[in-house]
Amino acid sequence: MSQELLQNLHALGAHGMTGVIWIIQLLVYPGFKYTEATQWITHHKAHTTRITFVVFPLMVVQLATAALLYVNDKNEVNLIQLGIAIAVWATTALIFIPLHNQLARRPDHKVIRKLVSLNWIRTILWTLGSALLLVEH
Repeated sequence: MSQELLQNLHALGAHGMTGVIWIIQLLVYPGFKYTEATQWITHHKAHTTRITFVVFPLMVVQLATAALLYVNDKNEVNLIQLGIAIAVWATTALIFIPLHNQLARRPDHKVIRKLVSLNWIRTILWTLGSALLLVEH
């Protein structure tokens, strides 16, 4: 696979997730508090199932291409991009999946507030990664 194709695929994953995460941060997660308790489990299950079809491929592409770009050229930018990809995967696994697992059982406004506030970590990481790509190219 050419370096140019890897860079383009990486940009697709990174920029795609930057757009998605801002929508989640500003609309989706804050909107959880408006879901009626009687509809909560159905709504949350639909959200997690459907959002996975959007974010999982983009996150895989971002991580895989960041790793390949770094292996091919061990420069600072590629290292930062790989670090960002690893950090968002780690925070997703360690923070956000457990929070969503709590919310899968019942609505909890404290957990929703935590989800919104902690999601700024991923929002900032993906935004920084996208900004770096724009500056570098």
